[in-house]
Amino acid sequence: MQDLIFKAVVKPSHYFAVLLLFLHVGCACIVALLNIPWVAKMVLLGLSLASLAYFWLRDVNLYLPFSWREISLHDNAVTVRMQNGSQRIGALSSKSIALSKIVMLRVTFEGDYLSASRVIFRDSFDSEQFRRMRVLLLMASAMPAPSSPTSVLLRHQ
Repeated sequence: MQDLIFKAVVKPSHYFAVLLLFLHVGCACIVALLNIPWVAKMVLLGLSLASLAYFWLRDVNLYLPFSWREISLHDNAVTVRMQNGSQRIGALSSKSIALSKIVMLRVTFEGDYLSASRVIFRDSFDSEQFRRMRVLLLMASAMPAPSSPTSVLLRHQ
C-alpha cells in the first residue's frame, strides 16, 4: 500500500467564480465591439456562455459527475475522487504550479495521453491544507526530475 502524504476535500471556490465571471464578461464585451456580422456575434456569445456554464458547473459548483471532489497525494501517485464516487489514479505532472493564492494542479491519469489541469484557489481547501499542498508542490518542483513524478514528495517529509 502506498503511503498517504496529503488528502483534502475540494470545496466550491468563490474566487474562481468571480474570476470566471470577469473573464467571460470581458470576452462578451470584446465580441460586442467587433466589427463582424451580428450572426457571428451571437454564435461567439453563445459559445462564451456555454463555456461559462460548463466551467461554472464543473469547477465552481462541483455539480458535474467528473468534478474533482477529493485529492490525495501518495508517495508515487495522485488519486482524484470524482463527484460520482469514481476515482482515477495518475502521476503528478512536473508542470504543476504553486503560487501564494492559487495552485494549478496537472495530473496525467493512467491510460490518458494528455494531462488534466485544475485551478485551485485558496478558498477551495482549509488554509492549512492549502499551505501544505503548496509546500509539497514547491518541494517537488525544486528537485531534479525523479523516476516517478511524486516520489520526491515522500523523501522530503
